[in-house]
Amino acid sequence: MTVMELEKVKICCVANVDITIKFLLLPELKFLLKEGYDVYAVCSPGKWVADIEKEGIKVKTIKITRNITPLYDLITLYRLWSYFRKEKFDIVHTNTPKPGLLGQLAAKLAGTPIIINTIHGFYFQNGSPYLKRKFFILIEKIAAKCSDLIFHINKEDVKTAIEEGVCSSKLIKYLGEPVNINRFNPERFSKEFIDNKKKELNIPADFKIVGIIARMVQEKGYLDLFKAFKLTLKVFPKTILLIIGPEEPEKKDAINQKAVENYDIEKNVIFLGERTDVNEICALMDVFVLPSYREGLGISILEASAMEKPVIATNIRGCREAVDDGETGILVPVKSPEKIAEALIYFLENPTKAKEMGKKGRLKVAKEFDERIIFGKIKECYQKLIEDKLSGRKSEKKIYQAVKRFFDFVAAFIVLILLSPLFLIIAVLIKLDSNGTVFYRGERVGRFGKTFKIWKFRTMVPNAEKTGTIHASRNDPRITKIGGFLRTYKLDELPQLMNILKGEMSFVGPRPQVKYYVDFYNDEEKISLNVRPGMTDYATICYINQEDIVDEKNVDKSYREKIEPLKNELRIKYAKNSSLFIDAKIVFQTILVIVKKIVLKKK
Repeated sequence: MTVMELEKVKICCVANVDITIKFLLLPELKFLLKEGYDVYAVCSPGKWVADIEKEGIKVKTIKITRNITPLYDLITLYRLWSYFRKEKFDIVHTNTPKPGLLGQLAAKLAGTPIIINTIHGFYFQNGSPYLKRKFFILIEKIAAKCSDLIFHINKEDVKTAIEEGVCSSKLIKYLGEPVNINRFNPERFSKEFIDNKKKELNIPADFKIVGIIARMVQEKGYLDLFKAFKLTLKVFPKTILLIIGPEEPEKKDAINQKAVENYDIEKNVIFLGERTDVNEICALMDVFVLPSYREGLGISILEASAMEKPVIATNIRGCREAVDDGETGILVPVKSPEKIAEALIYFLENPTKAKEMGKKGRLKVAKEFDERIIFGKIKECYQKLIEDKLSGRKSEKKIYQAVKRFFDFVAAFIVLILLSPLFLIIAVLIKLDSNGTVFYRGERVGRFGKTFKIWKFRTMVPNAEKTGTIHASRNDPRITKIGGFLRTYKLDELPQLMNILKGEMSFVGPRPQVKYYVDFYNDEEKISLNVRPGMTDYATICYINQEDIVDEKNVDKSYREKIEPLKNELRIKYAKNSSLFIDAKIVFQTILVIVKKIVLKKK
């Protein structure tokens, strides 16, 4: 990340678990990064967090339970609110049901300007019990009150949301589900590759392969599939069922691998668990099946179709949009093992027809769900909301910066004139005390990482930077007598008024650093480079006596490890919350600290 990229809109994506971000949302987040957004993510702790962070996304782990847990949900709501309030995101974009409620409520309470929710499928179906249906509709209505925009990944949910009065149609935008059709492309995988992959998985070359990609819970229709597969084996005994998906023992309808033993099919079933090579596994399949009871759209269906595989799916909301019945696959009734078996046997008996449907499936995905189309919709909606919601904030910021710059210039000009006699006296004392120039002109890193030459009265012997550490302790032998006095009362900083006149610095702002320390900054610490460096700030006030804190035996290391991290927290705090009131407060506190130091010195 370059420093110039730091002036960008700050987004936080919220999801229940890390697996959702890793396998569903990561391409979208990487797209937003490339578009110049500052991207964060919140999810429960998990093994995929490190992988997500490697992509340049800053992850905050907050446990979000997937079940209804009222007490813990309140704790989660507080933690989300606290984090959003601290980070001051421009956009919070929630995904999956629980974050859709808690995440949006927290963002609203934290004052987030733009709140977006993507609904990946309602929790209720047309056949859901009355009370359950009404409960989840109520939850969606409450969540929608916080939304500036609601994405739906399938068209039937759009219709349902409007009919049930969840929100105004003006809030809704149909999105679809993004598929990387280059990654999921059958032409990438040769016959030799497929043969080797089968050997890797110990699948005989002459066996047919049926595949499913889904979490191992009953609502994905696994028990129906097991019954159907048992029937299929009677006709095609040389068939393997490949199961890709994690076990979820915490779910009430969890299924473990031993379940297949109840159907006498265990010898023909291979459990692969979570995989990052799903496209390679899809290449092996002859038929893909997803007999789910509830789907938002079914990303695994779309990916299988992109791989030109014929699909069998249940005739439910979501799946109906992913599969054109009789064209790209076959839709079967929910909880109908016999119909699933019938469709499986049909495809295995008619490979030419299966191949034909598979090819139509890829054409459908490329036309409707290519990730470039979906990401284009997201980009367009983001830009419109940013223009509508953030333009006022940008205007306020510009006014603040203009007023501050005007004050800096006028005040610096006046103070320079008033203090010119003092400057002359100090210059004479410096020349009398030691050889060398009156001023020190070291290089510093300023706003947006641009370097400049700082003005300071010289307080050390000539060429001191070549004979010792970057920072000096109180008893550093390189400090001259007059230099010690100037440092004690911060008088050596006065010439920086000339930097203020030139626009390189301000009266208030993070102290300008040498490049050596800036090179250690992480992405968050670089936020302090968004504002002009100043003569004083929170860190200056808190560490006005830093020479007494550093270890004289290893000054630079001690400063970098003990003081610099704490200073950076204060610099970030200022960069995120700067205002004319805060600037005035810092100037007043600086004067008090210096006066107090003078009084204590006299005593």
